[in-house]
Formats: sequence, structure tokens, C-alpha cells
Amino acid sequence: LKPSGRHRQLKVLEWVLIGGGLLLLAIWAGVTLWGTLASKAEVAQLQRSLAVPDQALWSQARKQAYLESLERDPGAAIAVLTIDRLDIETPVFDSVNELNLNRGVSRIEGTATLAEADNLGIAGHRDSFFRPLKDVEIGERIKLTSPLGVTEYEVMETLIVDPEDVWVLDPADQAMLTLVTCYPFYFVGSAPERFIVRAVAVSET
Repeated sequence: LKPSGRHRQLKVLEWVLIGGGLLLLAIWAGVTLWGTLASKAEVAQLQRSLAVPDQALWSQARKQAYLESLERDPGAAIAVLTIDRLDIETPVFDSVNELNLNRGVSRIEGTATLAEADNLGIAGHRDSFFRPLKDVEIGERIKLTSPLGVTEYEVMETLIVDPEDVWVLDPADQAMLTLVTCYPFYFVGSAPERFIVRAVAVSET
């Protein structure tokens, strides 16, 4: 029997939907792969740059000029954030935007810089680089590596707050790190809360 016109239309629609689904899957896979490769490239590039020149004979003005030069390229990573047990190793960028959050995590504007002993806020997406934070534990060690040196932090608490609770980013009287991501981790759509990890500096080299 010859298929009816309606049957042919349904078959065409079926193939269109299958093709559209495969196309969306390919786009998602491409974006995910790009983010992963870009992240690894930034980490490798920053690690290569960590060979700081001998400054023994430099004046204070020369040292200051060198430090300022490290921040002139807004597109480059400024640090690498590592949590060994959670298998996190991601570049840290100096501006929160979608491009940077797709390549790694970002310092939150208005919080401490790498050179300040204050509250340094870092944001990341819950469905990519900061997804493993769901398993973070009190006492966990977080390492921040930059051209200025290596600072190690110890997790002192985790919090679940509303987006309006920006007090978690308030200045502090000690060097500390505040990691921010959306919560719940597996929420479909725009997550209504924020997951916060607060850690204090315990060593610096």
C-alpha cells in the first residue's frame, strides 16, 4: 500500500525533529569542548608565565612597574585556582562575563585583588568549572597560583544564600577567599540561590 499524504508528512516531520536534535547536540558538544580546551590552554599559558625574573637588583619603582604590567592584558588569566581532591584546576580571569565564565572562573569586581590581604571573591558556573564544589568539605585546601606567588586557603564554612545577600563579599580584616556559584547545582533553569564557600589564607609563598 502506498503511504498516505499525512503519513509522508509525519515521516518528514520526524526526520526534521531528529535532525534538529542532532544539530543541537553537536552545538552543545562543540561549546563544551571549546570551553574545556580554552581553559586548559589558559592554565598552561599562565603556568609558563610564572617564571618570575630575578628581582634582587630591582628598585621598588621597577618592581611596582613589573607588577602593574602583569594586569595590562584584560583577556589573560590572572591566576590558577586548584582544589586537588575535587579535581578542580581552572584559570581565573579578572572580569565576570560569559566569555570568561565559559573559559574558567572570574574575580568579582569590587572584591580584593590578588595583591590585597582582603576578601577575594571568585564566581563560576555551577554546571561547569564549579560543579565539583557540591562535594567541598570543611578544612579543604584551595590553592591560588599567580605571578605574585602561591596562596593556600582552608575552607572554614559553606553557605546557601539569596542572590541579594552580597554581604558575603564584604571587605575582611584578613586574606580570605569567597567562591560563589548558583544553587541548587542540578536545578533546571535560572537557579534561585547561591552556594558560597568561604576560606581563609593559611600560607603564602
